[in-house]
Amino acid sequence: MSLTRPIQTYFAFTIILLIASGVGLWMWIEKSMVEMEDEETIVPIVQHKDLSETEIDTSTWKTYRNEKYGFEVGYPIDWPEPTPFGLVGENLRTFIADGQYFEGCCSGVQIEIIDRSLYQVYKDLIKNIVAENLISQEMILFDGREARRVTLVTHYGDDARIIYTVFGNKTMELKYGVGDELAEQIISTFKFTK
Repeated sequence: MSLTRPIQTYFAFTIILLIASGVGLWMWIEKSMVEMEDEETIVPIVQHKDLSETEIDTSTWKTYRNEKYGFEVGYPIDWPEPTPFGLVGENLRTFIADGQYFEGCCSGVQIEIIDRSLYQVYKDLIKNIVAENLISQEMILFDGREARRVTLVTHYGDDARIIYTVFGNKTMELKYGVGDELAEQIISTFKFTK
């Protein structure tokens, strides 16, 4: 009978400890969720990288120069001329690609000018993306400007990288496929001219 009392005390203590741990974990998760909704923590800075560090031979490439939007970018000589910027919804978009279409079919880069602030564009992306489709996000240097690079699974099921950078009072978005070496090389030639 004397052993029953210590065993009961041990079980009672264990149950109280488990309940307290569960409540503590629940409170910590709730606090973390509130902090994630705060503007200051929506865009975590993971690391800085400079995309222009890659040495590649682009000496035979053509250069697409856009005076209106103030940038230039190289692309392979055997690719067609990039499409002119066209209105897609409320945004302006062009493609630098090796085919007529872009998403899910061919190598290339989509460049889009979005008439909203970088913060709002990024906030909307994070709000609307399914959590498991977000692979990574980091701060980078893009032609000397701070930018955000997001890697995610698109609604087509492809892995894509999107670079967002401030473009006046708008946002410039550059989108390309993960593992697309030519697109990575195109991105590495990008230069702002304004």
